[in-house]
Amino acid sequence: MPNSVTRVLRAVEDPETSIGNIANFISMDQVLTAEVLKVANSALLGYGRTCGSINEAAVRLGMKRIKLITLGVGAADSMSGSLRGYSLGGGDMMRHAVSTGTIALWLAQALIVPNPDEVYVAGLLHDIGKLLLDQYLLKDREHLMKLLQTSKQPLWEIEERLFSIHHAEAGGLIAKHWRFPLSLVDAIESHHRPDQAKKDHTISAVVNLANAFSPNDSVRSDFLEGRFVHESSLEILNLNPEMLENLKKECNAAMKIGAAVA
Repeated sequence: MPNSVTRVLRAVEDPETSIGNIANFISMDQVLTAEVLKVANSALLGYGRTCGSINEAAVRLGMKRIKLITLGVGAADSMSGSLRGYSLGGGDMMRHAVSTGTIALWLAQALIVPNPDEVYVAGLLHDIGKLLLDQYLLKDREHLMKLLQTSKQPLWEIEERLFSIHHAEAGGLIAKHWRFPLSLVDAIESHHRPDQAKKDHTISAVVNLANAFSPNDSVRSDFLEGRFVHESSLEILNLNPEMLENLKKECNAAMKIGAAVA
């Protein structure tokens, strides 16, 4: 984690630190400042009047949301490089992360899921385990490609066959090490199998949908991980196949409109 991020995280955890001091620490990092202001002015999260100061944004968001945003920014810094084992060029992982996080936020609003900002961060960071497994995929790449071609298993199941751990579980370990909230650890760890979530099945299910809905053109890779909606997600979110298909169409339309506006 960058020093500017750990400084804010320590301040948020300190009951003696004022919101003004936290705002000052945030303002020392341009990326964090921009993200805090963006979230504080997000119409999608239900905010109205525009605020232009970090102090006002920090008051509006509160400690919990500031911590989530800071964790997201800190971890995202690690996702900007290339991952040769996964055939991901510079920025590919980040593009998929932002796409999944944005779709997860839209789904959280559409399905009236509590704490949509937490769902966004979970979507943004769902694949951080790839940062750890990439070096091992690179060493075993030929075997991996053969398994992908000959089996009908998704990438995460093949990872488990090769290494006894898949990237979602590895991501959970990283999230624990970085002292993420348990709900985020859970969502990252179980985003391919929401029924195995220990704390909040709903966030895991929304991220599972968002990952499946994320367009394949957000990355350039020799292989894609066979993203699909796990059957448990439908049960957890009270959706049937027809509702799921309609939801995907609405989501795609909303993302196209958002891209055009941006």
